[in-house]
Amino acid sequence: MKIIIQKLAIGLGVSVMLATALSGVAKAETVLKWSAYFSADNFIYKEVFTPLMREIEQESNGEIKFEEYSSGALGKITQQYDLLKNGLADMSMYIPSYSRGRFPLSEAGTLPFAFTSAAQGTLVLNELVEKWLAPEHKNVKLLFMYTPAPAGVLSKDKAVASMSDFDGLKMRSSGAVGTEILKLVGANVVTVPLPEVYTALERGVVQGTIMDPVTTTNYKLYEPATNFTPLAFSSVVAAIAMNQRSWDKLTPEQQAIVSAAVKRAVTRVINAYTERGQTSLETMKEANLKIVDFPAEERERFVEKVVPLWDKWTEEKESEGDPAKAFMVDFEAARKKYADKP
Repeated sequence: MKIIIQKLAIGLGVSVMLATALSGVAKAETVLKWSAYFSADNFIYKEVFTPLMREIEQESNGEIKFEEYSSGALGKITQQYDLLKNGLADMSMYIPSYSRGRFPLSEAGTLPFAFTSAAQGTLVLNELVEKWLAPEHKNVKLLFMYTPAPAGVLSKDKAVASMSDFDGLKMRSSGAVGTEILKLVGANVVTVPLPEVYTALERGVVQGTIMDPVTTTNYKLYEPATNFTPLAFSSVVAAIAMNQRSWDKLTPEQQAIVSAAVKRAVTRVINAYTERGQTSLETMKEANLKIVDFPAEERERFVEKVVPLWDKWTEEKESEGDPAKAFMVDFEAARKKYADKP
């Protein structure tokens, strides 16, 4: 009898050890595919996304690992959201304005003169994620959002120094609101994805584009362009998310690790754009890109022309069944709250 009990104990011990080992293997095999349409050399990739992934891996003790697919290996810039939604990628960054009508409230960040800095825009957007923005990003877990500094006008050959200079200019737009802005000031709008802007400027497909200084230098758009007018009137909104099923498969402890790493990533993205923004204009000048003055009186005319888009946008979204008016109350409150962020 004593021998039988000993054998049972040994067998039970082996079973427990085997179950523990298998459990560890299962956890170690939580591999998330990270997809990026830009290269791993991109400063946001290096300064924000790489630390985000490494922290999640380390703090989960290797239970979560990442496979990285950069430079559009899994899909183009316009395909990133669908890659996430359909589970072909587990985590990625996408541009909501590239999918017209899909993320109506997220478009608010692209309204003219919505933000004065990358810090303000990023903090405002993330304050509204849980209550307002996440619900419209279907089948994904919206982790955080950010925006670079507001954009001006990057152009080739023809400088934009007044309202009349927009007349008939072939301008690239990246979203519905940007298109409305350009049409209001008389430009002819051409849709070109960000990775193709360099070639479009070089070949004359477009004569100009709405672009911020940091993205201009990051993509070396100062090479085909000749002028930059720092109007700072429009912002691009970016979203970072996980496939919802991939998120749901994580344990509560793992989800907490990801959430904590995300908060640090928000701080990193603000710092990255703030620091890079201080040097980007100098880089553009050194590349012989002409910085064009847009006189105060012309700026007033520009503002007067495009600011009515706020009311138009709100009424249109409300008529389409989106709670735009209630959202704008919180949006305005957040803008005021972070108005002093440089």
